[in-house]
Amino acid sequence: NENTVGNLLTTSFQESKFDSFIGLVAFASISGVRTLIPFIKTAKPNYKDLTFFIGVDDNGTSKEALQTLIDNEIPTYIFHTQSAMIFHPKVFLFEGKNWTRLVIGSTNLTTSGLFMNVEAAVSMDFRPTDAQGNKIVTQLKNYFKSLLDKTDKNIELLTSELLATLCSQGLVRDEINTRTKTTEELQGLDDLGIFPDRDKLKVSEIDLGNADLPEDFEGERNSNIQFTNSDLERFPYFFAEWLQYKKDNPRSGGVVNKETDQRQLHSWFRKTKLQINKEVEIPLQIMKQLQDADFPFDNGGLVRSRIIWNEHFEELVEYKKKHNMSYAHVPQIKDYKKPYAFLGQWCAQQKQRRKGNQTPIWTDYEEQKMNSINFKWEVPNAGGTNLGQLDDESWLENYFQLEEYKNANDGNANPSQTVKDPVIKKLAKWLNDQRTLRNTGRKNKKGILKKIIPEREVLLTELGVIWDWQLHIRRLELEEFIEGYLELRKNYPDEKPKKGDQRFKDILDKKSQIRFRYKDDTSEENKWRMDRLNAINFQWT
Repeated sequence: NENTVGNLLTTSFQESKFDSFIGLVAFASISGVRTLIPFIKTAKPNYKDLTFFIGVDDNGTSKEALQTLIDNEIPTYIFHTQSAMIFHPKVFLFEGKNWTRLVIGSTNLTTSGLFMNVEAAVSMDFRPTDAQGNKIVTQLKNYFKSLLDKTDKNIELLTSELLATLCSQGLVRDEINTRTKTTEELQGLDDLGIFPDRDKLKVSEIDLGNADLPEDFEGERNSNIQFTNSDLERFPYFFAEWLQYKKDNPRSGGVVNKETDQRQLHSWFRKTKLQINKEVEIPLQIMKQLQDADFPFDNGGLVRSRIIWNEHFEELVEYKKKHNMSYAHVPQIKDYKKPYAFLGQWCAQQKQRRKGNQTPIWTDYEEQKMNSINFKWEVPNAGGTNLGQLDDESWLENYFQLEEYKNANDGNANPSQTVKDPVIKKLAKWLNDQRTLRNTGRKNKKGILKKIIPEREVLLTELGVIWDWQLHIRRLELEEFIEGYLELRKNYPDEKPKKGDQRFKDILDKKSQIRFRYKDDTSEENKWRMDRLNAINFQWT
């Protein structure tokens, strides 16, 4: 098979999307190293790190292989212990700004391992935003941390002097004396008639550096798979073409054959399938049309779940827009007769899925979508004390009830405790508690001062809550007086009503009180009052 680890490595070294490489192998031969050297030398000027870690156990690594690495100035570290423990990993890690490729398997840095043996390996390509991929790389780097940071006592930098020492101690031998079977051993197997030889792949006949990767793997290497405005404009045309193709080829199951003459349709089909399976952002109406037409997704059930998820997500977006919110959240309400109760339940489920407490597994696609609308994963509890999720949900439920009150009362977000409606009265009491927490704080049973935290204060302020309610009342009373006072001056510029005109008795009484209490008042506390009265030319004399 030409799709070997050797061909994958030579191809990877030629790709500009990587700028870092780490290779960990048990054995290295001159033929294996020589095969990779031309590709490594091409990549090296553009790499910020390119390092091998190689074992020298069981005479599996040759002198010539290590000398070639030295001659070509390839940073290499040798791992060895005096115990029976041997260095046996086979890991190749390529990293770049936008891509990571991790190859793990049974392949050593030998021609046999890279190209000829019956080996097994897995290659994974993923973006830096892929949480699961990053988790694997983090675990790998943590496991080999002492090697990668060069602090392990059992590694030594490969130099000519170290190589001479390894050879003198019998740890490294000439290529001809490394792991090979004697003529007698081979003849003995032939005599038994078992384990015959096999034809080997001729490396010279392989087009190295141009691995014939599987179709899906090729597509994954294409970073330009985002759903664009151009894709949206072309969709009706290609969707109609695909429906006709499916009708003309009933046994295809909707899969456009790569040998078809309709090359543009095949390219559209492949890109669309890749976009969907890689969770690229696609308009919901497009997804629904494909689903209704039985488009051959890799997993139809998951796609259907995604469509349903997006429908709920769009409901949440509409809810946020309708309520003019700077964040997105709907509280979980037990009474399912209330509006948005099911949407609140859905929001709660997303929290649990994200924590890993419910299935299906939370995806990067969903994470990005929810964060794009500033979804509130956690609402901090009051006072910084650990009151837990119940307090969070209770606070949010009251907050949203206040929001509904505001929408029903011409933008007034400050209900009064004097109303008869017990529901509104309870809400007003809760709001007054928030004011107390914000203005003065409140001590709990342990004597600890508990105050509202900034996040909740911001939410209520944006909603239109008036924090100093008593000051607000005094301002309203002053404005009520000013309205009557201006009416008095309109009727009587000298502010002296005719005898018998009792309409302005209360205004005149209030005027006398103000003159008595605030004349010549220069205090900062009443500056707002004095500024307002002076602005209407209040007569102090």
